[in-house]
Amino acid sequence: MRDLTAHRTVALQAALMQDPQVALATLVHRMAETVFGHYGRGNDVVKVHVQVTSDYSLAQSATGYEESPAGALLVRATAEWGERLPGDPEALFRWLLAQPRDVLLDLLAYCTARSIDAVAARERTADQSDAITEALGLDMADWWTPTAENYLGHVSKAKALEAVQEATGEQVTPDMAAIKRSEAAAHCARRLEGTRWLPSPLRPLAVAPCPGETEA
Repeated sequence: MRDLTAHRTVALQAALMQDPQVALATLVHRMAETVFGHYGRGNDVVKVHVQVTSDYSLAQSATGYEESPAGALLVRATAEWGERLPGDPEALFRWLLAQPRDVLLDLLAYCTARSIDAVAARERTADQSDAITEALGLDMADWWTPTAENYLGHVSKAKALEAVQEATGEQVTPDMAAIKRSEAAAHCARRLEGTRWLPSPLRPLAVAPCPGETEA
């Protein structure tokens, strides 16, 4: 039995390698059934594993997650795909096979995106998230703005004032040094509006060049 089914596995791999459309549907199916919890009998033959970084887990760490531009986009996409996909696990693969490639690629992008987990508890070093950031041309200033609620009220007054000085060149005056921390956070939030200032964890880190690449 092992001998024969091993040959069948080899044939499946060889045939699938030559049919990108079915291969794409197979990959997206495996990812989508994990992301949306649609498991059908026998579907575990495809050994691609996806671990979902859920809205709940992100909301536990990201202040104002659902109201943020990125969070709102993810919540809306989750609802839209949830309504679009068939709820029957046995029907999901057939539905995927019937879809044009653009739909499969869109769902693949969504499922891949929901697997990203770059949350760090300590000062981070460059990793794959920086390579992906570079490939996307992602600028966190388009997605995040410092406020008293999400940053300035959680760091020291000196750190908040330092951010304003860095972004605007505004020097810390004696009267600013004397105000309460909550007042300083609100003041700094107003001064940082429109500056596109980012704290260091949101700034891009240098990505190691690929082997064979040379600097210009």
